Parts: sequence; structure tokens; C-alpha cells
Amino acid sequence: MVGAALFEAMGWHASDDVPPLEHLENDVDDDLAALDEAAEAANQGSALFSYAVLLALLLYLGACYVAFAFPPEAVPWEVEFAIPYDPAAMASNCSVAFTRLPAITSSRILTYEIAAISNTTMFHQVLQYTIHVDGVLVLTDLAILPRNETVAFTTHELSDLATGHHVASIELLVPLPGGHEERISTSRRFTLVPDGHKVVKVALPIRQSRKMLSLDQLVAASRPRIVAPLNGTVLRFHETDDRSVRVRYRRPSDGNTTLLLDGRPQPLPLSAPTEWVATTTLADVGPGIHVVTLLVGCDVADHVTFLVASDTVDMHL
Repeated sequence: MVGAALFEAMGWHASDDVPPLEHLENDVDDDLAALDEAAEAANQGSALFSYAVLLALLLYLGACYVAFAFPPEAVPWEVEFAIPYDPAAMASNCSVAFTRLPAITSSRILTYEIAAISNTTMFHQVLQYTIHVDGVLVLTDLAILPRNETVAFTTHELSDLATGHHVASIELLVPLPGGHEERISTSRRFTLVPDGHKVVKVALPIRQSRKMLSLDQLVAASRPRIVAPLNGTVLRFHETDDRSVRVRYRRPSDGNTTLLLDGRPQPLPLSAPTEWVATTTLADVGPGIHVVTLLVGCDVADHVTFLVASDTVDMHL
């Protein structure tokens, strides 16, 4: 009643929809409880965030320790950032050769020329070269050469070089992109004679270089086969001659070889293990067409047909 009178004295009436005091107290308690719950949830969130930061810091410190205690293998930068290397495409195309160095000479000065027509740079080519005579280092130098011409060089006079036979060699060391190097070398044999020594020049036939065989050709050349006589050969004997035919054949590596003449096995001579081409003689071969077959195991490796004709008999294949 006192509260109602107080409200009436202050100008508030029951008709103004003012809640009683006990309702206000309940609302305040509810708001305080909600604030306490929010504060408790905020404290829990802050604790989880702190734990996460602490865990990340511990992991970072552990990673730093592992990186410091167990460092990875160092990789040079020119290897790490190297361009993929293809030896066929990255050849430098440089060359070196001896000049004015005949087989017999009295000069103790070596003359040579270097061509640095490089495919790996658009500027001057930097390279290192060394010269050896009989395996002894005579000269080493670093050269910066243009790309469009051949440059000639000479060594100092080799006063300590004795007369006789010698071998001179030059090796180029050309740097390539990607940290790789190419080695190019050449050598020359010569005979040093005293000054004033008479040198007789002999005209020798030019040595013909043999054509390089491919892998298939090498395999075909090394397979067991009959070398002689050739297929379609015509052999002529007089009636009084010894009718024997020499057969040369290439043996296989295991040596399990059989030679047949018209289907009949022939005796074979014993050959050394390193003798790859063997020779045998077929005795008393009569006139006519004959077939020589080379067997390796049970397989036919090669066969040859030849004709034996006498002076009184004319036969054709």
C-alpha cells in the first residue's frame, strides 16, 4: 500500500501499466544471469584461443629446431635452377686442332687453333684449355674467343723436349648452361729430330676412315654365319685336282656349332675360345650343286649354296 501511495504521490497511477516492483527485481536477476553466462562463454573462448596460439608457437619452435639440427643437403643454385639438360642439344660446337705439326719435325713450338663457334651463347665463348706432351702439363690457359672466327695460338719453345717420338694432346673445357661442362680433346703423334736433320718425305696412301656401323649392323656382323664360300660361288676343278673346299664361318660365343654338307655332318677342327672365325676343309666334293648349312644347337644360323664344276662338265645353278 505504501508503494502504491508513493507511486500515486509521484504522479504514477495503476492505469499507466507500470509493473510491480517484484517483477522488476526478477528481470534484473535474469539479466544478471544472462550476463554471467555470456562472460563465462567469452572466458572459455579466450582460453581455447590462447591454447591454439600456444600450440602453434610450440610447433613453430619445434620446426625451427629440426631445421637447425638436421639441415637438408645443400644444392648449388646453378643445379637447382638449371635448365633441363639434353646432351644432343647442348653441345658447344667448339673444336681444336694442331696446325703445322707434321709427323716428323725439328720445331719445338706447337701451333694450334681453336674455333669457338658455340651454340650455347650469343656472346664470346669463355673456355679453359690444357696442353700435355707425353702426359706432362705444358700449358694451361683461359681464353675468351669470338664466335665467328678461328683463333690460332702457339706455345713457347719447348727447349727441354728430347728428340724422339712424342704425343701432344689438347683438351678444351667448355662451360654449358645449367652447370654442365663439355670436354673436347685432340692428340697428335710426332717425331722430334735435331735441327738440320735430313727429313725424307714418303708418300703414303691416305688412310680411309671406316664408316661407323649402326647397332643393327653390328649385331648382324657378329651373328654366326658362313663367311666363305659366298652364296652362288662357282668352283672349277680339273679332273686330277684335289676336290676340297675351304669353308670359313663365324662361331657363336658358346661354340655349339655343327656344319652340314648336303645334310651330312662334317668334322670340325678344335678352335681356341677367342677364335671367332674358324676354317675347315670339305674333302672330296664332287661336281654339282652343294649346300653348306651352319647349325647353332638345333637352329639353322646360315646356309650357302655353291657349284662345283670340272673342265669337262658345264653346269649352272
